[in-house]
Amino acid sequence: MTYPNGDPYVKGPFFENSDSAARDKTYTLFKPGIDRGLRTGAYQPQPTPAFAANGFALANRIVQPLLFAGIKFSLSTGEVDLQGGTRVTTLPTIWANGRRLTGDLRSFTASWNKIYFNQGAPKPNGRLPGKTTAIRGTYDPRTRRYELTWTSQIVGGPFNDFTGRWHFEGLFAPGRAR
Repeated sequence: MTYPNGDPYVKGPFFENSDSAARDKTYTLFKPGIDRGLRTGAYQPQPTPAFAANGFALANRIVQPLLFAGIKFSLSTGEVDLQGGTRVTTLPTIWANGRRLTGDLRSFTASWNKIYFNQGAPKPNGRLPGKTTAIRGTYDPRTRRYELTWTSQIVGGPFNDFTGRWHFEGLFAPGRAR
């Protein structure tokens, strides 16, 4: 995460997560959740309740909750943007054009300390404010390996104008129609 007025790609300054398992504490490494990662075509909503009494996030479908500055942090997608209350009409979607990927993750939300932060791209209103960038990535159809990257500037709340820098990678696994 980059501080306001920082450069999310090169210069920072970057927020250091003292609880990160990475050598470079400006990176926070997640492990897949019970759904084995991000799904497209369906939401992966918050559980009820979404937080423990101590503020620890409980969502575990996309990733396993992990400590971020001493408080468990997690990710979800849902029909309503939990930060702003806006209805989200676009399911999480990734498009492949040859080996290039683009996407729409406007419902992508981080939860931490009983607070929600939209970290999608575009935002629920379809815009890319500030340092929010479109989702881009690559896909190798032979190995099924993919990478997705984007940045998402927080709009409002206690982390207003901080920017999350996201990098997902893994194996694409086609799901069954529900």
